[in-house]
Amino acid sequence: MKQTTIIIEGNTYIAELASPVSDSTGQHTGLLFVIRDEKKEVVGCISTFLSHTTKHIWQQNNKWYDELFEDIFIRIMPYLSIPVSKVEFAKLYPRPVEIFVDYTEPRYEEKKHVLFVPSADSPEEIVLQVVFDGSIDEDKVEKDILKYLYQFHFENHAAGMYTPSMIRALFIDAGMVYRCLNYLKDDDYIREVDELRVSGVPGIAFSELTTKGVRHVRNKFTEIRTGVEVVVIGDIITNNNHGDGNVNINKSTVSNSFNVTEFNTKADELKSAIEEEYNGEDEQELLDQVEEIKELAPDEKNHSKIRGIIGNIISKGATVVKIAALAADLLKIIAVAHGVPAA
Repeated sequence: MKQTTIIIEGNTYIAELASPVSDSTGQHTGLLFVIRDEKKEVVGCISTFLSHTTKHIWQQNNKWYDELFEDIFIRIMPYLSIPVSKVEFAKLYPRPVEIFVDYTEPRYEEKKHVLFVPSADSPEEIVLQVVFDGSIDEDKVEKDILKYLYQFHFENHAAGMYTPSMIRALFIDAGMVYRCLNYLKDDDYIREVDELRVSGVPGIAFSELTTKGVRHVRNKFTEIRTGVEVVVIGDIITNNNHGDGNVNINKSTVSNSFNVTEFNTKADELKSAIEEEYNGEDEQELLDQVEEIKELAPDEKNHSKIRGIIGNIISKGATVVKIAALAADLLKIIAVAHGVPAA
């Protein structure tokens, strides 16, 4: 399941991508992020939207691709500060705070709980404004590259990262990325995977961190030493400093024993939420599906079928934040237990 972070009252919280949503007018589609604290407890939720105008301009400028909607919010959310306290934020739940990227002045509408982020003619320009404060330099780019490769290193030790994919996910100028990759290669922090080179692609086609690069990231970057999440596209890496100089890597996809009690508790909470929000045929269909996944869940071979059922629940409950969040919780429990990505 894709994750990023968000700042609330000066503190960093995990923002977990849950499901599609619609805004209050029904005119815009967006994404729901469930916000959790360090104990993994739900603090609240955020819905993110791109205005139709923004999307249209990006399409006209050939800056649109299928995953962009998720990628842009995962990229910028760690740098957006929600101007409410944790207590106020929690009181709103299950109503979300909304983040809206539009061609408008930056502001927070307190009564509507909407944070407006000024749009631009491309996602790269928004990243330049929000992530880099309008002034991008090579040191910042090198740091982003190293953090991105640091995560990828622990996802797959045997493979190199295809550089154009990294450029697209980070929303940084390709020329600068290739230049910084060459600098990092000269410092022996990365290496080119020669056998994976793609003919005709300029610069480094595939790259990966060296052992020296991994140690450099751990020792150099404060957020890794102090235990703050490394924010990149995809599953988050949480780094816990135990005072011994070592860093533990905890992935949301690490295999773990399946907790039937925890799963059933979450399923019962989901049933209660469905009973509060639905009636008639829709209610009964969703309740039956919850009962079915409770029966299937303990057996790993049923995982793919369970994903489909939970996906249907999330889809039907997309306009009800609490139902979507609880269904996403069930999906995550299954994924962690069976050692595969939740989404």
